[in-house]
Amino acid sequence: MPGIFPRHDVRDAVPAFQYAEDTQSVTSSPSAVWLIVGVVSGIIIVGAMLVFIALYYIKRCQYQRARQLEPYLTRDEFMRRRKLSAADLFREEEERRQYMIRKSLASRSTSSVGSRLAAMADQIDRELLEMERRESRRLKEDWKAWEARERQARSTSGVQHPAVASPPNDVPILAIPSPAKHRSQGRMQLMNPSRGPPTPPPRHPGRQAPG
Repeated sequence: MPGIFPRHDVRDAVPAFQYAEDTQSVTSSPSAVWLIVGVVSGIIIVGAMLVFIALYYIKRCQYQRARQLEPYLTRDEFMRRRKLSAADLFREEEERRQYMIRKSLASRSTSSVGSRLAAMADQIDRELLEMERRESRRLKEDWKAWEARERQARSTSGVQHPAVASPPNDVPILAIPSPAKHRSQGRMQLMNPSRGPPTPPPRHPGRQAPG
């Protein structure tokens, strides 16, 4: 007796074969291949753009935080530091710290030297001002002393003048010469010795002597 097989397996095998053929036809067509390639490429490009935007945003945030710590930090310097290793960054930070220390010490020494020079200049100005005051005071005192000496010399010269300071006994007495007699008058006296001196004229010629 022949075996009886169910008929549904034959019917099921036909749609499966048709699906395989449809799939093979779809994948084998050029338009379908390019469509798949475009979709995959778009997904990759969009993903790359998202990654790039995310990295750019992260780097920008890091750069902004670094700028808050160092206002004069440039983007190139920031990118260069990002490429350095931890040891290189530590060495660079140490060198920068040493440079800042030397700069601070130099500025302090310069400021201290400037302050010392300013103090010395002020002291010199004060000393010069004091010297000028002393000189002006000395000149005034010398002028007053000279005036006092002049007044004393004038008073002393007035007292010791020979016409005033010498006592009366010391004044030399000079003999006043008598007027010389005329020769003719002497001859007449010698010739007329008996004749007396001439009579003086009357004081009041208009008045008559009482009788």
